[in-house]
Amino acid sequence: MEVSSLNPAEVKVVSKADNKLSQSVKLNRDADAGEVVAPVLTAEAKSPKYIIGYGKVAVWDYYLSNYDDEGKLRYKPKTTTFDLNLAATRKVTEKPYHTVPAVEEGNVEVQFNYTDEADKTWFDRIPTTGALQLVSDNENQTTLNKELVYTKSFKEHHGKTVAVLSVSTNQSNFRSRGYYRIRIKSADSKAILVRVKVEGKETPEFLLKEPSVQSGKNLHFAVKNVVVGLENPVEKVELILPTGEIRTLRYISDYFMFNDLFVLYNDVTRAKEEDGSKGVNNIPYNGNYTLRVHFNSYKTIDKVFKVTDGKDIDKKNNNTTAGNKVVALGAKSSMLSVDGMKFDAVAGASKISTGSDSGSAGGGGKSLSRQHHFQHRPRCQC
Repeated sequence: MEVSSLNPAEVKVVSKADNKLSQSVKLNRDADAGEVVAPVLTAEAKSPKYIIGYGKVAVWDYYLSNYDDEGKLRYKPKTTTFDLNLAATRKVTEKPYHTVPAVEEGNVEVQFNYTDEADKTWFDRIPTTGALQLVSDNENQTTLNKELVYTKSFKEHHGKTVAVLSVSTNQSNFRSRGYYRIRIKSADSKAILVRVKVEGKETPEFLLKEPSVQSGKNLHFAVKNVVVGLENPVEKVELILPTGEIRTLRYISDYFMFNDLFVLYNDVTRAKEEDGSKGVNNIPYNGNYTLRVHFNSYKTIDKVFKVTDGKDIDKKNNNTTAGNKVVALGAKSSMLSVDGMKFDAVAGASKISTGSDSGSAGGGGKSLSRQHHFQHRPRCQC
């Protein structure tokens, strides 16, 4: 109920469960109300159990089913992390694994430690059939194949025995290039998800179009053996400088790919400084550079080129070491480190971009106005 006929100077809220627990707030409604003060609990301070909000949700997210790690319908998020620094904090799985990408119509290998008793028990109790499922590589985690055929084996790796699950990609819904997740269920254990990749048979090629490379000038490459569809096939681009520094390049600001053309921007006059998109000369020094392009559905390629009209490297002041070689320039990548899986409700869960604010509660637009419900679990800042 809304009361608009009153002009209170103070509001007191009393808990229904414990009338000794109350909170008084002074309101700056008029000159007699006094100054606004911070709320003070009259009893022991307690954190809220829930945070309730009201805002827009994308229609396709609201009606699209999501599944948990076990493959069951998920109605609530397991964890919602708010981080003001937009840093991803959750790992996919605590069980270390290594995957060997498959070429189309080949086999994907997932390798696990097989050293301590817990590792051995977990792997040994994976049944020889019916324990693996193919899952979509997104937050929905839709099951694509409930009965993957696979084999179990062992191999030597750096003098140690590792356990191997080998899965043929020549199975239903597993024949296309790209990333997938595989759900693995060991007896009496929770299911885990691992991320695997199927790569195209052909290796991408980058052919430099300029007759010579000039520092501060944009470079253009003709791209072969890559099909550009509705989604950008490039996952990440790195540039290895003659100093040894590995620089992660920014999409659009530092590079762009359109159909069969890849552009490495080096023009410092491009874009605007105030919005962080100002151009950078990525090839300032003399020497050999390696352009490393990671694809979502193709093999990673390295393209080497040489700059001769740039600055000489000052070896005395070059402090590049193994610990500081990697430099990221605000790379726009939704992938997390370690496993690379993407998660909903991680880093920026309170902000939803729907592309349109024309939606209504009736669902006539691209978004719906709905209630948001979060359980409050503060993290220790000590």
